[in-house]
Amino acid sequence: MSDNYLQATMTDRPAIVGRGLFEVFPDNPDDPDADGVANLGASLARVLQRRAADTMAVQHYDIRRPEEQGGGFEERHWSPVNTPVFDAAGEVRYIIHEVADVTQRLAVEKELASALSTQELFADRERIARDLHDRVIQRLFADGMSLASLLKLAPSSDFGDRLVKVMDDLDDTISEIRSTIFALNRGPKSPDGVRALLLDVVSETAPALGFQPRVRFEGPVDATVTPQVAEHLLAVAREALSNAARHAQASSVEVVVRAGDDIVLEVIDDERGIGKPGRSSGLSNMTERARLLGGTFSTTHGDDLGTRIEWRVPGPSRPSGSATKAAAVGAPKCDGAQ
Repeated sequence: MSDNYLQATMTDRPAIVGRGLFEVFPDNPDDPDADGVANLGASLARVLQRRAADTMAVQHYDIRRPEEQGGGFEERHWSPVNTPVFDAAGEVRYIIHEVADVTQRLAVEKELASALSTQELFADRERIARDLHDRVIQRLFADGMSLASLLKLAPSSDFGDRLVKVMDDLDDTISEIRSTIFALNRGPKSPDGVRALLLDVVSETAPALGFQPRVRFEGPVDATVTPQVAEHLLAVAREALSNAARHAQASSVEVVVRAGDDIVLEVIDDERGIGKPGRSSGLSNMTERARLLGGTFSTTHGDDLGTRIEWRVPGPSRPSGSATKAAAVGAPKCDGAQ
C-alpha cells in the first residue's frame, strides 16, 4: 500500500501487512445496509474471471477509526478501480486496488443539489404568487368594482345589503390571498426577507399612529432587494412612518414596495404629511440614503391630497445612478382592501 492509501484509510503499514483485506476493512456493524465487503469481493472476482480491470461505482464503505482517534467507524465514499497484474505465465499474480476518497466531493454535490432544488422550489412559489397577484386578485378587484357600480342601481335596500355583503366577502378573500402570496414568497424555512422586516417596522409604528397602516408588495421583493438596499429601505420606511405619526395627523397610511428595474418605496398618508414647512422631518436623511445608492427621493403634498413620498433606487439589473422616474400605477382597489 502507498503512503496516500494509508493516510486515506487511517491505517498503519506494519499493523495490516499480511492480514486479510476484509479483516482490516469489515462492514460497519452499525449500518444494516452496509454492502462494501460484498461489492468489493464481487469486483475482485470479476477481475479474476475477466482478466481485466474493473471500475466500480462509487461505494459507501465506512472505515474503522483508530482507537487513539476515538474508535468506531467513519462514513466514507470511494471510487475504486481494481486492476490485474500478470506473471510471466500470463496468470493473475496480484490485483492492484486503487481508491479515491470522494466523500467531500459527494457532500458538496449533495449541498449543490439541495440548493438547486430549493431554488427551483422558490421559483415555483414566486411564479404561483405572481399569478395569484396578477390574475386572481385583479379579477376580484374588477368584480368588486362592477358590484360597486351595481350598488347605485340597487332596486331595494335588501338587495343593496346583499351586494355590500358580497363585496365584503370579496375584500376578505383578497386579504386571505395576499397573506398566501406573502407566505409563498417568504417560504417556511427561509430567513426573514425585506417583506417580513418591513411588516415588523410597520407594526412598531402602529401604536404611535393609532392604527395599522396598509402594506402592499408588488413584484419579487425578497428575491430582488439586496441586503444593502434593504437596510436603507427599512430606515426610510421607519423615518417616514415616524414623521407621519408626529406631524401628519393622518387617519390612514399606505406603504407600498415595488420590485422591478427599480426598487421603489412609497409611503402615502391622507393629511398634512411630512412636507409641512418648518418641521424637521428627516427628509435630508431619506434623500441621502437614496443618493448613496444612485437613486432619487421626492415628496408631493397638498391640503386635500395628503402626502406621498417616493424613494427610488436602481434594482440589481440596473446600474447605480440610472434610477428613472416613472408613473407608479397601482392595482385597483375593491372597497380599499389591500
